[in-house]
Amino acid sequence: MRSIRRDLVLWLAGALAVGLAAALVATYRSAQDHFSRIFDDELRQIAQAVHLREDWAEEGTVRIAREDLAFALRAYDDGGKVFFESGLPSLPADAPKTLEPGLSSVETPNGPWRIYTHVAPEGIVQAAQPEAVRDALARDLALRMILPLLLLMPLFALLVAWVLARSLRPLHEASRRVRERDAGRLDPLPTEGVPAELVPLVEQINALLGRVAASLEAQRRFVADAAHELRPPASARRTPLRASTHSAS
Repeated sequence: MRSIRRDLVLWLAGALAVGLAAALVATYRSAQDHFSRIFDDELRQIAQAVHLREDWAEEGTVRIAREDLAFALRAYDDGGKVFFESGLPSLPADAPKTLEPGLSSVETPNGPWRIYTHVAPEGIVQAAQPEAVRDALARDLALRMILPLLLLMPLFALLVAWVLARSLRPLHEASRRVRERDAGRLDPLPTEGVPAELVPLVEQINALLGRVAASLEAQRRFVADAAHELRPPASARRTPLRASTHSAS
């Protein structure tokens, strides 16, 4: 048997779940775009802030090893000779040493990297970052924003149950009136205080009660008329008695 309350709960719970999933995806996309703009700007500022010196142009490579560095740096000349590069993180070996300035995305065996190339008269500086770092930050921010809503879900469920119980109370009241009504009562059900959504149902029930009352009244009239037609006249009942009296005389 279908239940209006169960259907409403399922639909509301499904809509809430879909809404939360959509909010999570939208928040993740928004955070991803936000972090992308911020980090692209930082890549640009870092690359432009590096000043190439004469001693960096000497033979050999100077590595800047800093485990807490969030960006990888590399400087080289137009022939591809590396002046210096950072370590931990460092750019992948197959990341191209391009001479074209600006932002670019490079696919590597370790995933995509976002690179900004700054071209200066002294040489080229590249500042880069794995895109996985940005995605992880975007996911973390999205979960942090959605987590309060997930924690509030039990309260939402209680609120939905309370609202449904309150909203369906008029329906239960109308059902009680019909259930407690005596079979002999065919007067219309009251419509005072009935919600607008239930008024058509109550009116149809009243119309049905009216048709039942009219049908019962027609049956009573038919039975009364039939009984009247079948009843013998009083003169016919007295005639045999008079005839028997004369015969006795």
